[in-house]
Amino acid sequence: MKIEKIEPNKLKITLSCTELLQINPEIAPDESQKLISKLFHSLETEHHFSIMNKKIVLEMVPSLQDGCNIYITKPDTVSLTTQHKNHLAILSFSTWNTMEHAITLLSNYFTGSGMIYRLDGIYYLILYAKNKLLISQTETLLSDLGDYVENPELFVSVLQEYGVMLTYYENFFGFIKK
Repeated sequence: MKIEKIEPNKLKITLSCTELLQINPEIAPDESQKLISKLFHSLETEHHFSIMNKKIVLEMVPSLQDGCNIYITKPDTVSLTTQHKNHLAILSFSTWNTMEHAITLLSNYFTGSGMIYRLDGIYYLILYAKNKLLISQTETLLSDLGDYVENPELFVSVLQEYGVMLTYYENFFGFIKK
């Protein structure tokens, strides 16, 4: 088990497949209780990250190696992903030019914030809309240019961990300024 502090109120816990099996109380009830107690104790003492009697957000992502990564975030500083989770869309584009064209089409009506990431040669446009209608309009308008990422709440964590953020704008109209 490996624990890393990513942000003041966000941790990443890396578990191997063996440790994952130990957490399953049906397979190993005693080992599960010991491992979870060890984890909570380590969070408190070594990382000064108390989660007892607090609301938390858990995200579980399979790792590229053996096992998985678990992200624990305290809600008082939860990222834009959680704040606007019902108004989130991620589109992937094979080229920068295609993505730039999509942004130009959106700039006439879209309000909200956005980010551009690159991962494995693919460009990802993350959109946080002011309302659900904007996301629906975006899906219709850009369906021929890019592909929508399934489960965007989870994929944001993947991009944050493995991708490269190219730009972020609080106001979407800042994307294209020529």
